[in-house]
Amino acid sequence: MAFYIDALRDIYEAFVIYCFFGLLVSYLGGERSLIIMLHGRPYTKHLFPVSLWYREMDVGDPYSFLFIKRGILQYVYVKPVLAAVTMLLKSNDAYHEGSISLRSGYFWVSFFYNLSVCLSLYCLGIFFMATQGDLEEFRPIPKFLCVKAVIFFSFWQGLAISILVATGIMSNTSPEIAVAIQDFLICLEMVFASLGHWYAFSHQDYTEMDIQSARMPVYYAVRDACGIQDIVQDSLDTLRGTRFTYRTFEPSEGVATVGMSRSSRNLAGLRYSQGGTSKYWLPETDSAVNGPMSGRYSPYAQEQYMAHQQRAFERPPSLVFPDVDGEDDDGLEELYDTSRKHEFGDYNFPAIDVGISCILCFATATEAQIRFLVVAGPELDSRRK
Repeated sequence: MAFYIDALRDIYEAFVIYCFFGLLVSYLGGERSLIIMLHGRPYTKHLFPVSLWYREMDVGDPYSFLFIKRGILQYVYVKPVLAAVTMLLKSNDAYHEGSISLRSGYFWVSFFYNLSVCLSLYCLGIFFMATQGDLEEFRPIPKFLCVKAVIFFSFWQGLAISILVATGIMSNTSPEIAVAIQDFLICLEMVFASLGHWYAFSHQDYTEMDIQSARMPVYYAVRDACGIQDIVQDSLDTLRGTRFTYRTFEPSEGVATVGMSRSSRNLAGLRYSQGGTSKYWLPETDSAVNGPMSGRYSPYAQEQYMAHQQRAFERPPSLVFPDVDGEDDDGLEELYDTSRKHEFGDYNFPAIDVGISCILCFATATEAQIRFLVVAGPELDSRRK
């Protein structure tokens, strides 16, 4: 009966990690608001030892955020699998809990569990570093430490005890006694952990006396809390990753990003106009109907392209320079001087590498994209005229 309860505990620990990450994202307004908020911010530096071969990461990039989310939530999927493997090994007397022999199931389960824990903890750390200032009002550090202490540190404590027993440092101690020591220490530590949770997850964070709200009946509240449909759907979206694209999460306004993230957006079809104050996307092929290499484009894409071309001709760039007397009545000169301090300018005066973007576009363009630029572009211009 004991190892069945351990399996339920392991599955619930995975669910706690999922809820904790969902709580942090909800604090910041959801995934879309979070990615848009991080757009254009300085990159987040990696922690040691990953910083030896990777310098920094743009967490505001949809694909980088998808990697972090997958890295955190893989623990949610690996933990139940390892719990099932543990039950199978124990039923066949092949687990040998507390033994670090290569022939014991405990060693291999702990090995893969440790890899999953380290990856999940590292991705959580990168996410926390990128959003630390935004989460400050929600007291994220006590929450972070409480969750990590209960789930991750307790595992490493048990692993450390097993190593001490195997190396002979804890002499005259059998694996069964080592497990009993671990359970005893956890019982003592949970007293302090419960006090920490009482402080970190206080009910006062969710109590607003000036807001009148209805209370859901207990039955429906429990049913909503125990429902797994949202978890299943979110897990499928995370595994597929089809909706985490630049076109889905690119904000309508904002300064251009820098580095590889900026080049990736250009290659994905993002273009700037009106001196960098507006954005538009190149049309996508109607692959769902005509195939990815058919060369035909959806009517909606052609309409958007023609609308952008029309706006470009209706609002030509102005060549008037009113401040010829050297005075800066409207403050433009000050804004311009400020933008020159940044490598790629800012929102008011962005610097756009038109030539480099075009070269990268043609160097990596597919056959269908080149066909559109060479053939479909002039055809749409003639229709507009």
